[in-house]
Amino acid sequence: VDESGNFSIEVLRSALLSRFDLELPNIQQKGVRDKVEITNIEGFICNRESHWFAIRKINDRFYNLNSTLERPEVISHFKLAAEMEALQNEGYSVFCVLKSLPPPCTSEAMMDLGLPQYWWKEEDLMSGKSNAMTRADNPWKDVGSGRRLDGNAVRGGNDTSQMSEDEMLQMALAASLEQPSPSMSDRAYALTEEPEDGAPGAVKIQFRLPDGTRALRRFSESDLVGVIYAFVASKCSKQSVELRAGFPPKDISSKKEATIADSKLAGEMIHGRYV
Repeated sequence: VDESGNFSIEVLRSALLSRFDLELPNIQQKGVRDKVEITNIEGFICNRESHWFAIRKINDRFYNLNSTLERPEVISHFKLAAEMEALQNEGYSVFCVLKSLPPPCTSEAMMDLGLPQYWWKEEDLMSGKSNAMTRADNPWKDVGSGRRLDGNAVRGGNDTSQMSEDEMLQMALAASLEQPSPSMSDRAYALTEEPEDGAPGAVKIQFRLPDGTRALRRFSESDLVGVIYAFVASKCSKQSVELRAGFPPKDISSKKEATIADSKLAGEMIHGRYV
């Protein structure tokens, strides 16, 4: 583990083996998928560059626990295999736990094992509540930044390592007031025709739209990023939307005149929110 909290798969393997006697093979490792049906696997750890997140079965439901999401998201048994394949196509390494994991939280006492501000009630998540916090005012105030091994949020840009979370939150709020997000109406971009699957130069981009729905569309890698905004506008009644991509997610409005290839957005998940 380095000073920034980055760590290798060997650290996780050693921790799981010494604490719970669990192995963590790569899902592509020979023989892994022959041993068990994918929906019978208890959990997955996904990694791309410095970003790690888990997908775990809890009460017979698979939850995507990616810290860049607004809240844990359910993955149906039917879509699990496709989700694993999509992650690998996006460049993620996927590791899996074949044996039984420790039981999920079943009591108030067990909630003390983790940070209290990150606990959600399962019934609130399943009912789609947007304020499903249980033990703190805002458990996802660092959403999009991810979490380091030491529990701190991943930071980018200016050095804020000596600032408290409240100070950084105030700084972000002040910056948002001083520099409002550019409107999608700054320039009209035409939505190009969607290329055929497998066509030369065709790339796929996933979207999490402001209303919470997901979308997947193909673009040409030579399309401008502005075309992505045109696609989102077609799904959002042309309301002003801020789009973020990468890890940690960053506003991509400054790249509207760049190509998708130059902006390295092929295969990315783009998150949108109304502004």
